[in-house]
Amino acid sequence: MAPEALAAAAELEDEGVQASVVHLTSPDRAYNSWRSSYATVSTGSIVRSPSHLHRLVPANERGRPVVSVHDAASHSLAWIGSALGTKQYTLGVDRFGESGTIADLHEVTGISTGNIVNAALIAVSEPQAMVNPPETDNV
Repeated sequence: MAPEALAAAAELEDEGVQASVVHLTSPDRAYNSWRSSYATVSTGSIVRSPSHLHRLVPANERGRPVVSVHDAASHSLAWIGSALGTKQYTLGVDRFGESGTIADLHEVTGISTGNIVNAALIAVSEPQAMVNPPETDNV
């Protein structure tokens, strides 16, 4: 998965597309680091220390849309967009029982370099969700 993620990130950078590609081989370590980065001190306030994820993604890139890719269940990285405060598209293997070459399987399951690039292009072209959508008269 790393070669596909790196190739997609390079292609996006070459094209000037402002999106981040994240592939983690150990989602649980990154998630646990993020969760433990919040500590409640005796005064009841919450203090935040840098997590592994925040050390990997530079501060100036955290507002970019994120495409996470994992050669396992896509939801294993679905928390990253929230942790970075941005929208996210998750790609992963959500169906099983296929056989073929690695390249064929990545294409079939939607985690090839092309799929990653396409998800990033969709992410940057879609408008951000409205925080306070207008009220409608749907009664």
